[in-house]
Formats: sequence, structure tokens, C-alpha cells
Amino acid sequence: ALGEYPGQADRYPVLGREFAGRVTAVHPNVTGFQVGDEVMGCADGSLATHIIAPADIVVHKPRGMTWETAAGQAVSFSTACYALLSLARLAPGESVLIHSAATGTGLAALEIAQWVGAEVWATAGTEMKREYLRQRGVRHVMDSRGTGFARQVLDETGGRGVDVVLNSLGGEGMRASLESAARFGRFVELGKRDLWMQDKMSTEPFRKGLSYYALDLLSLIAERPREFRRLLETVIGYFEAGDWRPLEVEAIATEGVRDTFHRMAQGRHQGKVVVRLGDRKHAKICRGRKIEPHVAYLITGG
Repeated sequence: ALGEYPGQADRYPVLGREFAGRVTAVHPNVTGFQVGDEVMGCADGSLATHIIAPADIVVHKPRGMTWETAAGQAVSFSTACYALLSLARLAPGESVLIHSAATGTGLAALEIAQWVGAEVWATAGTEMKREYLRQRGVRHVMDSRGTGFARQVLDETGGRGVDVVLNSLGGEGMRASLESAARFGRFVELGKRDLWMQDKMSTEPFRKGLSYYALDLLSLIAERPREFRRLLETVIGYFEAGDWRPLEVEAIATEGVRDTFHRMAQGRHQGKVVVRLGDRKHAKICRGRKIEPHVAYLITGG
């Protein structure tokens, strides 16, 4: 699946780490999987016909779920589930502000929040995306490219603010999001820009007794893979129970990747984009490449 850096979706589309496929080989020390199993998960270098993935970050694909759909769920739903249920403990009747709600993670968060029974305030960067959110049943839809959303949240909540903020904005947008949080609210940070740039922020908003969480799913996968697997199994369980609807995905062929990246960089995509590999035309092109006699080649992992 193709993904994006949270909070910077309009500028930095990246190759995702999600995949779905059949097991072709299993290490002797691995249990629970066998050749031929249909699986999904996350691993570096997933935009390939064959990948090697640690068993701790792979789960069995739900029966009946298409390959394309399975390839686009792991990161978005794991992030949203961890943020809203594990960290923020979003409860029925509470309110939540979801930024960039038309992205994959945003739509997964919307699905979970509506399932919980929370009132949703959502932002998106274009009118097309905002209209899509209204069609998804969101009553409070705002523009993410500015800070006016904070005033609207406070006005519509009688000055109280929202119980949970799922933030992916940086700079002034992040500060305005802190202002949008209610007393004893929970602020979950998905964006990375302010953290890496060592930006400074006032501690004044925390007089309201706010809880602040910086969520880094990639670090969780790398350093606590079994915890990530339990998280992904939880997501799969909700899918199989019919509680959560998987994200709709846009499947493209390999030759369409370049144009798709241009579209993502311009913020014209919506939700998840998945690359379908292994088509005959592409495979024939790969097999037809020749090894040149007067060229040097470097083979890694040999």
C-alpha cells in the first residue's frame, strides 16, 4: 500500500509498509504459519513481489477479504485503534476532533469513533474531501488548512472543547488543536514535524489537565513487534465480527505508480492507494531484462 507521513499528506507521499499475499516459505523456528497461508501485515520494502517479514508482525488475512483491501488496512486501523482506544480511551458520548479525516488513518479513526458512539469534529484540506466526510455522517466538518477550526470547535461546544484530539497538524495548527481540547482532554500526536524539529510550545494549555501522547507506530513495530501483532489481531477481530468496515482502497497497476504519486503529492487522492503486483505484462518485462557483459552489478543479501 502507498501511504503518507501523518500531517504532511499533501507534501510527502511515501511507499507504505503494508502488504497482503501468500506465504511461500517459513523459517523452521516459526509456528502458526505454513506455506500457502493467506496473510497480511507490515514490513520494510513491501512494494515488491516477494518480501521477508518477521512472523511477529504478520497475521492471517480475514476470509472473504480481497487482497487489495487487506493490503490497505494494517497501518491505518492499527494507528487509529491504538490512538483512540488504547491511549485516549475514547468513550461513548464523548467528542473527538480528527484532523486530515479523509486520509486512510483519518477514515479509520472516523469508523472507530462512530462505532464507539462519539461525536466527531473532522477537518480536511479540500471541499471535495469535506463533502465526502459529510456523506459519511460527520456533522461538524472544517478546513484543515488554517486555524479557524479551533474557534468553530469552541463555538459549537459552548466553549468546552472536545474530549480527544487526534492531531496530525504542525506549527500553529497543532497549537490551535491544543486550544480545542476540553479540560482533562487527551491529545494524541500523530504528526512528526514538530517533534523532529524540536519545536517549542507553551505549557499553558496543559493547565486544563490535558494528557499528551506522541504515537509512533513504526517504532512500535520495530521495538515491540508482538504488541503490534496483538493490536493488528484486535483490528482483524473487529473486522470479522462486522463491527468495523475496512477502508475502501484504490488499486492501481504498477505502471500507474508515477502518476499516482503526483496525484498524492497534490493532495488529490482520498483514503488508501494499493499497488497490484504480479501482472503478466510486468513479469514479462522483468524476465526480459538482460545481464550486460560490461556492466558491474552489486548483489546484496547474497
